Amino acid sequence: MSNEVKKKTSSAWQTKIFAGGLVKKIQQTPFFGRGRKEALVFAFCGGLGSGKTTFIQGIAKELGVKEKILSPTFTLIRRASIPSGGMFFHMDCYRAALKDFILLGVQEVFLCPDNVVCVEWADKIKGILPSSAIWLNFKTIKEKEREITVYFPEAALRKF
Repeated sequence: MSNEVKKKTSSAWQTKIFAGGLVKKIQQTPFFGRGRKEALVFAFCGGLGSGKTTFIQGIAKELGVKEKILSPTFTLIRRASIPSGGMFFHMDCYRAALKDFILLGVQEVFLCPDNVVCVEWADKIKGILPSSAIWLNFKTIKEKEREITVYFPEAALRKF
């Protein structure tokens, strides 16, 4: 089994549907489902306007999050309750440095297995992300077309 999945989408709606389906499937796996040891972390990379926040909106919707999902570019972190339990965190590292997130104590957020964490511009805090993070790379093909590549950690593949 490959540790990478590629998907092209041509609308925000398709991106959100893909995100929701992906998180639903991931939560059914032994590695990322109930009984996991740490938060379910999605690490996003890609240019401005490439679809990261739209994808995160799809994840939040699948989890039943009621709050409107907006990019936390200036607040760095937004959080919301997940109706089934735990917290949904949306972090944006675009305007901050690794030390800022360390000072905010985000490592504790990653340790709670009930949390689902989405990190935009995750490469900026790569050093503190758990090794179980699922990495997603977004590439703009055309004005509305995106190529999304999802990379699963090797440890997860051994559990399928």
